[in-house]
Amino acid sequence: MDVVTEYLHMASKLIVGLIGVIIVIRLLGKKEMAQVTLLDFVYALVLGGVIKDAMYDPTVTIPNMIFVLAIWSVLIYLFEKVTQKSGAIRHVVKGKPVTLIKEGKLLYHKMENLNLEIEELGQLLRVEGIFSLREVNYVMFENSGQLTVLKKQSEQNQPLDTPSYTLIGDGKVIGYQLEELDRDKNWLESALAGIGKQIGDIYYAEWNYEKGWHIQDYDGRMYDFDE
Repeated sequence: MDVVTEYLHMASKLIVGLIGVIIVIRLLGKKEMAQVTLLDFVYALVLGGVIKDAMYDPTVTIPNMIFVLAIWSVLIYLFEKVTQKSGAIRHVVKGKPVTLIKEGKLLYHKMENLNLEIEELGQLLRVEGIFSLREVNYVMFENSGQLTVLKKQSEQNQPLDTPSYTLIGDGKVIGYQLEELDRDKNWLESALAGIGKQIGDIYYAEWNYEKGWHIQDYDGRMYDFDE
């Protein structure tokens, strides 16, 4: 096989691969990127591996490639149909939404099961325009990794003009937030002593210039007070 023929062969494989990608996208239905699940990612990962190997392996012919892509497309189609019909299988394979905050309280064990840290949750909430957990009544973590948020009625008409600082997350002091406030650990410990708590007792603590402290301990008790 001369060089020109080899490159034409690779180009043909690339075209076949592109057609395969389009077919898989059509099989998965119209989804926004935010709706893509882990299973969709696996589909794409395997498909990418098949196309890559076929591109650079001269022993793989175009008929071989078409056969593999056809089998993979059929498997995806059948698997999607099975998961649509069976709720139990769908929940096992694709997961289901998880409640992270209920009635204003962080559900520690749900967060732990997802390996989701307080700071990560805070980042996701800020994307939704929420800068304090005191604003939130319910939070659902969707299969796509996005959050569905229901704010407290009492907070909807009283938006904060200043951000809240997360000073304790998962029982640990978040040092850079203290530095931004120009405060130290002694100040933090003094505030906690006022409610009879130590840093290790606290799952989450935030402070805001307007509203003061919003704290939850590992037993689920909430504390809201001014400095």
